[in-house]
Amino acid sequence: MRSQHAHSLLKVAALAIVIYGSTLMAQTPAAQPSMTVNAQETGSKQTPSEYPAPVNLQALPKTMTGQQVHDLMEQWSRDLNTKCDGCHTYDHNHLGPNGKLDLNYADDSKDLKRVARMMVTMTDLINTNYIAKVDGSGVPVSCGMCHRGDIGAQPYDPTKTAELQAREIRQVMCGEKEPEGTEQEKH
Repeated sequence: MRSQHAHSLLKVAALAIVIYGSTLMAQTPAAQPSMTVNAQETGSKQTPSEYPAPVNLQALPKTMTGQQVHDLMEQWSRDLNTKCDGCHTYDHNHLGPNGKLDLNYADDSKDLKRVARMMVTMTDLINTNYIAKVDGSGVPVSCGMCHRGDIGAQPYDPTKTAELQAREIRQVMCGEKEPEGTEQEKH
């Protein structure tokens, strides 16, 4: 009985995520950012062909290329507002092409890396076992959906949202703020 209750709660949570994600997608422009990031944006000196084949992949498919892993890590970095050294340790025996310490991507000593693997597994399970079974969902769960650019997941607070909306309406009504979408705001 307890297992069925937990399973039901997970279904409800997954549905809530789908609904929230659908709402979020409806509010954002149709064009989504590309997961491909060039070396100039990240400060990296490597070109895509130089990303080595990944090692020690446990939560990600072992068939991923170095470029694919790099692009995914860049996306997670943006979703969580963190840098590579949040999960990866520095390799004190190897300098990178820029003369700075390289990272040891295979090292598993950081707790955040273990947490990230659990979160990737959870996200994949939600997407595979629940989201994929909801007709027309089309919005997979991602790190950014809950974290919204913060390493700690941001809880949804409908009260706060209603208060903010009411404050903005009051500001517009009192002439303290232009309504959204007006010509003045676009300039």
